[in-house]
Amino acid sequence: MKKVKFLGILGIFALAASCASTGSVNPPDASVEAKALPFSVNRIYIANVTPPSVTVVDLDTFNDANPVVYPVYFKGIEDKQQSHLISVSKDGRYIWLSENISKNAGYVQVVDARTFEIVKTWDVGAGVGTHISHDGKWGFFASEKTTNPNINVFDIENQRYLGYIELGGWPHNFDTNADGTRLYTTKYPGNILYEYDISGLAAIAAATTADQLGVKLPVTPLRSFESDGGTSCHAVLVYPNGKYLIFGSYTAGPDGSVIGSQAFDTFLDLTSDKIVEVAKIPGGNHNYEISPDGKYFFSSDWNAQSCNVEDYLKTLAAFKAADIKIDHPLLRYVDVSTLGSDNPDYSTIKIVGYLDGKDLGYANNSPMSHQIYDPSGKYFFVTTIQLEDKAKGELLVLDGRSWRVLKSIPLPTNPHGLSLPAYGR
Repeated sequence: MKKVKFLGILGIFALAASCASTGSVNPPDASVEAKALPFSVNRIYIANVTPPSVTVVDLDTFNDANPVVYPVYFKGIEDKQQSHLISVSKDGRYIWLSENISKNAGYVQVVDARTFEIVKTWDVGAGVGTHISHDGKWGFFASEKTTNPNINVFDIENQRYLGYIELGGWPHNFDTNADGTRLYTTKYPGNILYEYDISGLAAIAAATTADQLGVKLPVTPLRSFESDGGTSCHAVLVYPNGKYLIFGSYTAGPDGSVIGSQAFDTFLDLTSDKIVEVAKIPGGNHNYEISPDGKYFFSSDWNAQSCNVEDYLKTLAAFKAADIKIDHPLLRYVDVSTLGSDNPDYSTIKIVGYLDGKDLGYANNSPMSHQIYDPSGKYFFVTTIQLEDKAKGELLVLDGRSWRVLKSIPLPTNPHGLSLPAYGR
């Protein structure tokens, strides 16, 4: 089933940790050979969509003047599109990606995180979204292939294809609750959130000894919620206690960009028989993250809020102090500490700060991409894409508590999702 004929790496380079003045990193010459790395779980991996590659961030070196950050490129698929999300097994030894997203092809591959050798591939289609459940057991991969517009499901520990969950569309994002019994996703195009009971996957996996290609799994939606905040959905995040979920809805304009006045982060209560909306705030909702203590929620804009921002400025705490014109994508910081309390007050869910692309020298159309905390909470990483500059990419390194930008590091073009073992954003 292998889609590339040889080891899919063009090379490994260390990048300077100072502010990015050299532009994006171009694929090195194919004659450069990659070297196997010592095994470490203290790394973050970044998916670079085109050309398909993975950037490795070595957290053990982040106190050094020049921390080790380097891209690994996959051979033979340079002109193809890779999944926007990246997943890593719970033991940190394997990287999971989708490649060649298209209507008539696409596959899922697992890669050795030390040697970057391609271990196994499955010709089941490919899509933007990938997710490994937080218990590390199950992998969920979107497929945009016309013959399988569904959710591909994998037994991660045994590297085995269990079958697909019928959806009839393709998700951008997935999330699961902490104990791995519920899966949440959206169908694109559309504005409906779906909840699935995945507690039966263990029994299916126990009875499976080989890949089950073409097998439809007996997993159907338990509940759904249709947003009235837009016509399409994107980001999904389950709050750590499993009682709440945040998902992004928006309406796209004629060119596909988000119409700011119709983009929202919607907060849902999952504890009742029906899923209930409890709060909604404006935002472009490309991707989400939550602080390790559960107090702050982060939402990144793919497009600036180009609407009349009167209400945006008046009702949200961070924008009350001054005349602010919102014309660049933001990374918004939202106080959600009430969601961890026994008696939540949803009126306290407010934007309390933001990172504005224009303060970093970005042009108007330079999206905030994805973000993730390092396990210790010391650093907060943000990928950005400067579309006006040939999709130049950067990794912003923020202080995990003050959210002050400490440094920026150049990345290959089109950086999107970041992943730790069994935790991707």
